[in-house]
Amino acid sequence: MAFTWDQQQIDWYRQASDFGSFHQDLALLLLPYLKKEDVLCDWGAGLGRLSLELAPHLARVTCIDSDPAVLEALEEEKKKRSMTNLETVRADAGSLRADCDVSLMVFFGTPPALMFRCLSQTRRLLIRIMNEEESKKGRESLSDVEKALQERGCPYEKRLIQLEFGQPFLSLQDVRRYLDAYPPDAPAGPDGLPAGLEQTGREDYPYYLPKKKQLAALFIRPDCRENPQDIGAFKP
Repeated sequence: MAFTWDQQQIDWYRQASDFGSFHQDLALLLLPYLKKEDVLCDWGAGLGRLSLELAPHLARVTCIDSDPAVLEALEEEKKKRSMTNLETVRADAGSLRADCDVSLMVFFGTPPALMFRCLSQTRRLLIRIMNEEESKKGRESLSDVEKALQERGCPYEKRLIQLEFGQPFLSLQDVRRYLDAYPPDAPAGPDGLPAGLEQTGREDYPYYLPKKKQLAALFIRPDCRENPQDIGAFKP
C-alpha cells in the first residue's frame, strides 16, 4: 500500500529539509554519476526534495507519485524556484511507462519486482537510496535488495553514506506533537522531551532534534542477464 502524507507530515519534512543541508549534500554525492543531457525519473518522488536539487544539472526531471498532496507541495516549491525543466505526474509507479536515462528511487521500492520494473524502463542507470540498517517496517532491507540484484546478475556499485537529517521545531508543543506521531526509540525524559533535544537560539526554530541517517546508495546498471529464476515478492 502506498504511503499517504498528511499536511503535518508534509510540513515537518519540508521544515527539516529547509533547516539543514541533507538534500543538497546528497545531491552533491550523486552528481558525478549524472550527465547534463540526462532525463531523470523520480519514482515515488514524495516531496521531491532531492530532485529539486538535481534538476538544475539535468535536461529534464519527471517526479512521479500517486499522492496528490505531495505533488501539490512539490509544484509550489517548483514555482518558488522558477524551475522549467521539472514536471510532476500523478500515477502509480507499478503501471506507468516513462522515458528515462536515469531512474531515482529514494526510500521507495517494495517489492523488488517494482525496482526491476523501473530498471526495465531505464536506459543508463538506476540510483536507489535506502536505509542501511535492517528494515523494521515490512520493507526489504539492503541485504534483500543486494541479493535480488545478484540473482538477476545486475551490475551495481554500493556506497555507504552518513548524513545529518534532524528535525527542527517551532515550539515545545510542536516537539510533543512530533513525538506522538513518531515515538522515539529511547524513552523520553521526565519532562516528556526526548534526550538530545537542542536549543538553537533561533526565533524561527528554537528547538532541534539531531539525527544521523545511515544510508546506502546503489548505482545499478540496466544490463542484467536473463534469469529464469523467479525471485518473487519481498516477504518481511
